[in-house]
Amino acid sequence: MSASQLTATVVKSQAMAQHWPVVQRDDEFRTIHNALVEQKGGCGIVLVGDAGVGKTTLARLVTQSLPSRVQWVAGTESARSIPLGVFAHLVGSATSRDPVAFLSAAHETIIAEGDSVIGVDDAHLLDQLSATLLHQLAL
Repeated sequence: MSASQLTATVVKSQAMAQHWPVVQRDDEFRTIHNALVEQKGGCGIVLVGDAGVGKTTLARLVTQSLPSRVQWVAGTESARSIPLGVFAHLVGSATSRDPVAFLSAAHETIIAEGDSVIGVDDAHLLDQLSATLLHQLAL
């Protein structure tokens, strides 16, 4: 394969990835969107389904349409051993080794930013402090 053919193949692959077909889920989209927009105070939505059915894609499409600020975190096996690891980019580095103080500081930092939606991908992989923080934020 020549360099020009390889370049054409890569460009075609990138274009396909950008325009990958998404299963339309208008009812689910509308239900999630309305719950997030119309609900006053705390609100939580959990999307459940088999791996690869489009939960993250649906959630990201909905959150892109929201008028409020949206921040995403993703649970991973590697971050699971780090207390509040998935929230590090939102709360900064730890100023305390005391988990309760660290949790409280993280909570205050996120709350101080005002109303926002926090999307969580692979929540089952959150460390214990991250799961606790998420629970507190949802209440």
